[in-house]
Amino acid sequence: MLQKVPFLRILAAYIAGIILAPFFHIKCQGVLMALMILLLSTAFVLSLKNRQLLVISLSLHMFLFLAGIWRYNTFNRVPNLPTGSVYEATLLEYPVEKTNSRKTDALLTRIITHDSLISAHEKLILYFEPDNLVGSLQPGSIIVFKTRPELVANAGNPEEFDYRGYLNNKKIFRQVYLKSGEWINRGTTSHFHISICSEKLRHTLLNIYVRNGIRDEKFAMLSALTLGYRDALDPDTKKVFSSAGATHVLAVSGLHTGIIYLVIGFLFGFVKRIKRGRLLFVLISVSTLWFYALVTGLSPSVLRATIMFSFLIAGENLRRPTNVYNTLAASAFILLFVNPDLVSDVGFQLSYSAVTGIVFFQPMIHNLINFKYRISRWTWALFAVSLSAQFATFPLTFFYFKQFPVYFWASNFIVIPGAFILIFLGIAIILFSAFQSISTVLATVTNFILNSVYLLLSKFQTLPFSV
Repeated sequence: MLQKVPFLRILAAYIAGIILAPFFHIKCQGVLMALMILLLSTAFVLSLKNRQLLVISLSLHMFLFLAGIWRYNTFNRVPNLPTGSVYEATLLEYPVEKTNSRKTDALLTRIITHDSLISAHEKLILYFEPDNLVGSLQPGSIIVFKTRPELVANAGNPEEFDYRGYLNNKKIFRQVYLKSGEWINRGTTSHFHISICSEKLRHTLLNIYVRNGIRDEKFAMLSALTLGYRDALDPDTKKVFSSAGATHVLAVSGLHTGIIYLVIGFLFGFVKRIKRGRLLFVLISVSTLWFYALVTGLSPSVLRATIMFSFLIAGENLRRPTNVYNTLAASAFILLFVNPDLVSDVGFQLSYSAVTGIVFFQPMIHNLINFKYRISRWTWALFAVSLSAQFATFPLTFFYFKQFPVYFWASNFIVIPGAFILIFLGIAIILFSAFQSISTVLATVTNFILNSVYLLLSKFQTLPFSV
């Protein structure tokens, strides 16, 4: 098994380094790098002589273990913040309304001291006192202020949520609250930033939904379902989906990416029949999936699914079949190299455990019973997928959230077909937005389906022992 999944061994050694890194207080990163180079050189020299395979294996695994420690330490190094008289930051998203403020992520770019200009590159949280000027801010807006950003700290209450650790995992270490009159909008940045482009594009597409009459909780559901925008979701809507065991459809992930791939196959499958068509199909499919990942905000679940599907598409269509476990391990390794703190991210853990559970358990459950009719086979297959995902994620959900949705198996018969239809309709509304009559009809149908799904899922809360 391990011979067919080499990336699983690579991933295991690398993750071990990340997990144990906090216990290794290595002050000199140069020593760590020297050890890594020595181990890699040893493995390379011995491989040329084709001998001492055990030593080669141990050297490579130790190298990966140290690589995990090195990446964790470099990623989580808190940047120094010089004391300045003026700070300049670029907004990365639209300010979101909170109870007594407006909140947004920003990138600190420059610090002006009394005698010099210092370049910076640190992500932080900005809180604004609500006023009319905040409404003019958008991704890319450059603001200047004098208030020094402070390190994020927890309130110190017993058993409280580790908000500081949560933000640190996102490479956010500081925050600042700006009252009215304490900041100035200096215009829009001219530099390209992928997060800013993603946020602006998604905002444009969300406005199409609003213009077509999709509002309130229906807008919140559709925007989360299709474009990964969750800020509009209110606590009641979240509770309805959580109680029904259907929260996974509100976070764009493998399910959504898989549906997009099915749509791509339906629209461009004919391309594979022409000369060099398979290569063209791979380019179209992978480009479309990465564009969708960009639109949905490049969340870890979307990146994981997009990387995995990119590997699977390339392997399948270029006559190079891949082992799905190896593909999962490779995608996890890439994401953890970019952000090693994802190893402790609940969404990351649930995402990978769900897909692994589906791949491992679904065939066994599905083969237990054979049905004669197509609708029965489809229903049983859907149930097998749902049950497989729950088997794999149950230990994590119970550990983190201390609850279990008893009727998940029933709710998935509603949300999975509903998600497929709503994603298709959501894309259609955007594509036909230039034709008002068509988009209006599509929006009317979408509103009806959203309302029906919400009402059906809310019934699960009233059932005995629903959670």
